Amino acid sequence: MSERAIFGDFQTPDAVARAAMRVAVGDFVPDAIVEPTVGLGSVLAAAASFAPRARLLGFDINEAHLEAARERFTSPVRLERADVFAFDFESLADSLDGPTWLVGNPPWVTSSAMPGLGGANLPKKSVDGLSRGLDARTGKANFDVTEWILTRLVVAFRHRNVRGAFLVKTQVARRMVERAAKLDLPLFQPTVRRIDAMRAFGASVDACLFSWSSVADPASDHPRDARLFASLDATEPSSRFGIRDASLVMDLDAFERVSAYLGLAAVPFRSGMKHDAADVFELTLRDGALVNGLGERVDVETEVRFPLKKSADLGKSAAPVREIVLPQRVLGDDTEALRTSAPRAFAYLESYDARLAARRSSVYRDRPRFAVFGIGPYAFAPYKVAVSGLAKRPSFVVVGPVDRKPTLLDDTSYFVPCDDASDADALCRTLSSTVTRDVLAALVYREAKRPLTKDLLMRLDFAKLAEAAHARAEIASEDLVRVRAFVAAAKPSDRRATTRATNARGVRG
Repeated sequence: MSERAIFGDFQTPDAVARAAMRVAVGDFVPDAIVEPTVGLGSVLAAAASFAPRARLLGFDINEAHLEAARERFTSPVRLERADVFAFDFESLADSLDGPTWLVGNPPWVTSSAMPGLGGANLPKKSVDGLSRGLDARTGKANFDVTEWILTRLVVAFRHRNVRGAFLVKTQVARRMVERAAKLDLPLFQPTVRRIDAMRAFGASVDACLFSWSSVADPASDHPRDARLFASLDATEPSSRFGIRDASLVMDLDAFERVSAYLGLAAVPFRSGMKHDAADVFELTLRDGALVNGLGERVDVETEVRFPLKKSADLGKSAAPVREIVLPQRVLGDDTEALRTSAPRAFAYLESYDARLAARRSSVYRDRPRFAVFGIGPYAFAPYKVAVSGLAKRPSFVVVGPVDRKPTLLDDTSYFVPCDDASDADALCRTLSSTVTRDVLAALVYREAKRPLTKDLLMRLDFAKLAEAAHARAEIASEDLVRVRAFVAAAKPSDRRATTRATNARGVRG
């Protein structure tokens, strides 16, 4: 694997660096310019051209890059070999008295990718307190290296007059805005200017110039709100995004028009099942026989097989084409019981014991053999109003039983469990209405790997949405009555689950 891939090393073309630094500097006059991952020096040199009297400091782990960078400068510059993950930025900040400009183009990789690609230098995975409990245990604790570096810089220079300007993936800028609000970091007046990463770097990612100030504008009611520009040359922002009610809102203007329909989902949205071994658990029918992902025929008891739809199947009206071998009904079930209740299924799963034991997520640690995650009574509801978390434009559908067995969903799907088909239909029509689409358009970040999240869905007030959809003649009076009754009949356990989920992220209903 190339060093470029290992270190996310996408050097900045001189023209791109100059265009980015020109728009970022504005009226800021720095005493010093610092680049933590200087590479070949194009960004630092471009920044220096707009602040010729500033002291220049650049650091990089690659000595060959530093040698090349030194050749760019005729004036004094401090270029040193240093590991950005171990460098003492607090001491550096203390050594700089005046306004400081932080600039750069850090590695565009995640922490989990670097070891797999052969990179050894990594930060400690601690830090921000944002990844807790099951988030950390099910893989959400994986983080973007650029995000880690920017957070590190913001914290280290928190008592200084700083302007930041970095070329990053747009999702990093989005998360930094969210993180700054949650952790009360000195990151204000954030600006996101889109760039054509394929043209600039040959990288197929959504990228931007992300800039901010460490000093809040006292005249602004919302100094943490970010302005989004369509390009480096755009003179007016196309939209604004920021935090409202402790959650990220991707279009604040649209949000102000639809916020009346937000509150708490009457019944919590649930995630589908997670097993991390599709080639073992998932079966398809081929030539009259069930076959696993390895192409091997499988003969297991019908009572442990359930129809399965993945998120990509939700837009298809056809019956499920897969079945799932389900060893548990709840996470704590002892799978050893299968020895007597379903001996063929037990023998089948036991034959893949090493494969299942090697699953990486710590959610399976100290759990029964063959355990799966994301199941409980809700998973076996006969009807589900479901949506794909991967969809750029959410589309809700009703998923019903097959041969009297409930259809299960995978963990890239979200759903509301329903006992009654008519309730499910009414709720689905409500969630498919124009007003719901408008609400989601204000909240959803379409460029994210998973645009739709459970936290976002939990903000939908079913009753208010049904009333608005009925007022627009998009659902019938009978649907409105059913949704109202569904909300009123929510079980105490459902309401507790909803309250726990929203309290965990600090959302006010």
